[in-house]
Amino acid sequence: MAIRVHVKRGQQAIVPIRFVRAVTGNPPVRTAPDVDDRGFDMSGRGGDWGKTKAKGAMVGVTVGDTVRVKVLREDLENSADLYVSSTNKSVVRVISPASGTKLPANGEFSIRGIADKKSSPVAVQIHFGKQDGPVIGELEPHIFLLIRIRVAIHLVSIYGGDTNRWAGTVAATTPNMVALVTQANDIWRPAGIEFRTDNMLVIRDQVRPNPTNAARSQYLHRGSGSWRSLPAPLGAAGNFTTAGTITDNAAWANQYREFLTLGRLNFVNNRANIYCVQNGTGWNGLSYVGMNRGLAIGDAASAYDLAHELGHYLNNDHADEDNTSTDTDNKDIWLVRRLMYSDWPAAAPPHRNNVGYGANQYGALLSVKKLGGDYSTSDGELRRSRRRARRPFS
Repeated sequence: MAIRVHVKRGQQAIVPIRFVRAVTGNPPVRTAPDVDDRGFDMSGRGGDWGKTKAKGAMVGVTVGDTVRVKVLREDLENSADLYVSSTNKSVVRVISPASGTKLPANGEFSIRGIADKKSSPVAVQIHFGKQDGPVIGELEPHIFLLIRIRVAIHLVSIYGGDTNRWAGTVAATTPNMVALVTQANDIWRPAGIEFRTDNMLVIRDQVRPNPTNAARSQYLHRGSGSWRSLPAPLGAAGNFTTAGTITDNAAWANQYREFLTLGRLNFVNNRANIYCVQNGTGWNGLSYVGMNRGLAIGDAASAYDLAHELGHYLNNDHADEDNTSTDTDNKDIWLVRRLMYSDWPAAAPPHRNNVGYGANQYGALLSVKKLGGDYSTSDGELRRSRRRARRPFS
């Protein structure tokens, strides 16, 4: 049966399909990035992305990677034959299905990022009926050369409260940290950013009471092997409140005094410094935008937590931070899906309990688009992160 549509002022788009992540209910998968499918506005392009005629979702792909994306038929019968093509094969190539072969029943196709060309936009198009049939949906991939960032891992003991990541020797501990960073890298892969594990530096930091004055503390200086007074802001007369813990003390100012002091213990230049502590009062990971001295994670921190804090390291605020710089804890499902959302997904209503990664699990979407509205300052995370990653230690 024919459907008659009256389009007003050329503004209406009728798209019977959506582009979605190829896997659901699993941790982030490097070869199946999340898709920024928030509407058909292609966002402010800026000077570093070329103009596009595409309308629809966006996704990031690292040069040389082959990734999977799924077509979801929202208003199209399953028997309809669909085909996939690239408008510029020098930038993106369709790997499967092969040219002239229809999309499989599961809706999954694969594309490979060929080249990072800001002035050569590309669209992956879905055709109806035949390989050169009418276009009924478009996905705009952005292809990025890989930027690699060196890291230093600090395994911290505060007054004998060791991080449990310190178990055994450094040689025994390193593989566990490599696994954690590798999982965080799976989330950051669509941005073309990787935190290096091949030359990871692992350091043991120790804090103890001053033997001559228990009200003051010392740390073991890595370069000299001698015990020294704490650096500022706690300083020579200060100490940490609780063994093994970076403490809130019910005031952010106090917590940041401990955090900033932690970030100056044996800091290694020209690396992202990750401080592992036993515990944090009310947090699993701690960092903030503009903090170029690194970040802290507690023993309870997962790869999501680490990836989120690395997002702050790369100059991203919380996804639900509005234009007044206030975290709103807005439960909008688009925000809950984002890696940089400020809190766990809400358990009620039930549909917010699972954002595609499992019940009460963080989402891992990095926003490609920079849309307007109340949260525009926190949008465009992928572009902002890459700008920071080019000069990660400044």
